[in-house]
Amino acid sequence: MDISFEGWNTEVANNVYSRKQGEGMEIAVVSRFRIPFKKEVFQFLRQKCETHSSRPHILTPGGPAAKPVETLDDLLGLFSQKIVYDIGQSKPNYLAFFNQVMPVSGSLVQQEAVEPPRFNYVQIVDGILPKEVLTDANLKKMRADPILFLGVLGEVQLRLAGLGEKIRVSILTYENQLIPREDVNILLRYNTNDSDGLVVLPKGYNPQLAMQLVDMMYSTLDTPEKVQTVKDMSQALIEGHAYSAMNTLFIQLAAQQQGAR
Repeated sequence: MDISFEGWNTEVANNVYSRKQGEGMEIAVVSRFRIPFKKEVFQFLRQKCETHSSRPHILTPGGPAAKPVETLDDLLGLFSQKIVYDIGQSKPNYLAFFNQVMPVSGSLVQQEAVEPPRFNYVQIVDGILPKEVLTDANLKKMRADPILFLGVLGEVQLRLAGLGEKIRVSILTYENQLIPREDVNILLRYNTNDSDGLVVLPKGYNPQLAMQLVDMMYSTLDTPEKVQTVKDMSQALIEGHAYSAMNTLFIQLAAQQQGAR
């Protein structure tokens, strides 16, 4: 079963949708995900470090790089073998660092008496792409790797031009069903940004647009089967948190090296 939204064309089944917007295109990326715990993110990172073959020295910003840093494997290649090995061995100093910088629930440094609650969401990211971006080659590449739609929507130059990502709306699910619509209506009425039931970014979002996207989800994703059909991005979220944590470590170590000169 493929999900379709009235008035939208399907770019990637159960994930990316489009409709004409002037000379460009409005893009809606629909996904579901579970918020990971710190232990899950670190376990993924630790396994990556255990199997990674690293360069011998840290490269400071502006230094030579064999290729652009686009993936976690690329980023790990900027660290010394010892650092990568120590993370793979769960050394306490790195556990403490990642425990501090990972913005998700749980702890890496102490045993929790009660496991934190698990939160599952359906999310829609909406934005505008100009015709210059929508070449056949670009669309073919993005359809083959749909997460690229999010990357392009988030590009700084597009957003400075008033294009790119406009809003993202995440609605809590319970047993693969969206929470009651009445609850979401109340949260929108108070321009809620961040609650367990509803997360809307950015702050100062357009309430009419938020309501339109909420209408879109509730009118279509009205059964557990349909919610489960939506693209699951949980693993990508884990990988994103791991990349962000390692990037924070790289910036900190590079600053320390610069300060030591």
